[in-house]
Amino acid sequence: MKYKLVAENPAEEQAIASDLFPQPVIDTISTLVQTRAIMAAVKLGIFEAIGHDLKLAQEIAKRASVDTSCLVLLLRVLCNAGYIEIEENKFKNSQLTIKTLLADSAHNLSDFIHFAYFQWNWIEGMEAVVKSGIGLDTHKTMQLPQDWETYQRAMFEAARIEAVEIASLVPVKDAATKLLDIGGSHGFYGATICLKYPPMISEVLDLPQAINAAKMIAKENGFDNIVSYRGGNALEDELGKDLDVVFMANIAHHFTETQNEALLKRIYKAISLDGTVAILDFKEPEQYAQSDLIGDTLALFYRITSSAQCYQESHYINWLKQAGFSDIKVHQTPFGPTKLLVTGRRF
Repeated sequence: MKYKLVAENPAEEQAIASDLFPQPVIDTISTLVQTRAIMAAVKLGIFEAIGHDLKLAQEIAKRASVDTSCLVLLLRVLCNAGYIEIEENKFKNSQLTIKTLLADSAHNLSDFIHFAYFQWNWIEGMEAVVKSGIGLDTHKTMQLPQDWETYQRAMFEAARIEAVEIASLVPVKDAATKLLDIGGSHGFYGATICLKYPPMISEVLDLPQAINAAKMIAKENGFDNIVSYRGGNALEDELGKDLDVVFMANIAHHFTETQNEALLKRIYKAISLDGTVAILDFKEPEQYAQSDLIGDTLALFYRITSSAQCYQESHYINWLKQAGFSDIKVHQTPFGPTKLLVTGRRF
């Protein structure tokens, strides 16, 4: 998958083909402004001000308390990005926006867009990380409770997209009762697996500063009855015993190879006979594989924003084998080849 400029008429085709076309200028200014325009439209309530109807710019500006002339410029950028449609002299939300960025959207991702302001600041460290090879520990940059709430809500919205399908891929033994969700944040992945295999219940083990917001999200969304939360550090604290499932979603890329190897050995000891470990994470592309927009940008993003990196399929398989797990399987996920679910069993 790639982003690229698409000409819409012969004159544009000729311009793009010209040796004098300033593509680096377009690639930096236009994509930068487009990204921030989406963020601003969510933060300023522009999409909500439009709602489900066609509206004049003046009406939208009044509802959102913004300047009309600047709003029109913003809306035109969003039109090019596919989030707004223009009909004569009026504006409306596209189906993409209606589906993903309104309060009543079926797959609302507005909280994730609010979280993009954190990510915007984090990637300012790209040059330093590329130079040193040492990523940021972004969890340490979130100092306030509201920072953690923004982060947890964004992670919850992302999890809702795939949790049901992921749950269907995790093998669970009969009469399972205990799931440990390491670094589970909101706890929705573990809760979804438990709902599929009652009477199993889940415990989230996550950093202490993550717990309050996680509990709030669980209560708001009705799964607090099957998830409990424990503040701690999975690299140091007791994991438990006789666990039937241990689930790790988007946490391995925060740990070094040595830390992942050691953690999985401890998980093996904590898991019951016929129990399952499941690791869900983004995959680092093979060095000489065909480039891919999503896979490559996410691999770089997580290298910048974590103290470790994304890993390849072979890493997960080797770690699980070294820990003693068998029946190791790699499952494709809704994200396709950019994200993997790797499972192993203790027999």
